[in-house]
Amino acid sequence: MRKKGLLGLILTLSISLFLALPAHASFSDVSDPNLNSIITELSQKGIISGFPDGTFRPESPLTRAQMAALIFRAKNIPITPATDKMSFSDVPADHWASTCIKACAAEAIVKGYPDGTFRPNQPLTRGELARFLQRALGMPEYLATRATFKDVPLSPAKYWAFDEIETVNHYKIMTGYDDGLFRPAQKATRAEIAVSIYRMLNVNVKPIRETDGRTIVAVDPGHGGSDPGAIAKSNGLQEKDVNLAVGLIVRDLLKSAGVEVVMTRSDDTFVSLSGRADIANNANADIFVSIHHNSAESTAAVGTEVYSYPGSADGALLAEMIQDELIKAFGWSGVPNKDRGTKTANFAVLRLTSMPAALCEPAFMSNSEEAALLATDEFRRKEAQGIYNGIIRYLSQKPH
Repeated sequence: MRKKGLLGLILTLSISLFLALPAHASFSDVSDPNLNSIITELSQKGIISGFPDGTFRPESPLTRAQMAALIFRAKNIPITPATDKMSFSDVPADHWASTCIKACAAEAIVKGYPDGTFRPNQPLTRGELARFLQRALGMPEYLATRATFKDVPLSPAKYWAFDEIETVNHYKIMTGYDDGLFRPAQKATRAEIAVSIYRMLNVNVKPIRETDGRTIVAVDPGHGGSDPGAIAKSNGLQEKDVNLAVGLIVRDLLKSAGVEVVMTRSDDTFVSLSGRADIANNANADIFVSIHHNSAESTAAVGTEVYSYPGSADGALLAEMIQDELIKAFGWSGVPNKDRGTKTANFAVLRLTSMPAALCEPAFMSNSEEAALLATDEFRRKEAQGIYNGIIRYLSQKPH
């Protein structure tokens, strides 16, 4: 969905939600000047409207049925055989929003409760609004590796809307409260929805860019086959094995986000440096990400660094985003020596590829503590998610 399509969807949602009533210079029941300014600006642009009595009713809620109807109309969801198969005990066939609810449920945009009900008249919660915004507007999902809010946990039991809440918070469309809570069960108000729309119009949130209907990422697990790469003296770990393990996780994460992935190797095979570049170039990949792990003569060397080719502005941006997300994923922000920053180098895979490229060195094989981490599935998963998050940030924020 292009930017024009995103704006059109926002306008459709807004008109459906707030009704096309005359715009007001200000609203008598909105005392907060910042909120009044936001609502007034949106009203003057014809995006939202208040009521004939000059009020906006900012604290009024929206029901789950109204939410489903908005999504149904805005996305023009088709009626399919799957629609008829959806049923909820409290949504009879003659319910005004029956078709809307079932169609949205068939698309997995809205869900019912374990007891078989949908609770159509129940007010929409902040957690549900986050899911609505993320799914209906096609925002690229941000896979957080740790919980931002105390009441939206990742573990031991992951909150049902964890990914959606982290996504809208990451893009600053919805945020939490000063006490560290998101309050996902709290009713979403007309004011919150208006502010979310305002932020979507003023923050650079774009879906993953498309190339002939596809987004292609080349993932390059370094070394392989007869070339083991660095070998950790502390535990015998071979770099080629870690590179491949992380690369395969990155591949799966990207595929789950609808990104086409081309791998330079998917098993323990040797591929030349020029051969790796050829694979990416022949696939017409949008970006190239090479995965390596560092080594140094000094066993005290630690931390993360990401490289781009000298003079490549797009490559530098990609490297910066991956570096930032890796540090976040590892929880190394502010930890001495862990954030080594981004650098440039005349590496063959960066020089020979014809698209923005980055080469990652997330940790040191030569350091016993980091080598021990690299041997664990948990750390590899964090690393893969950091690389994935950086890629998604780049694809979603880079202009078309």
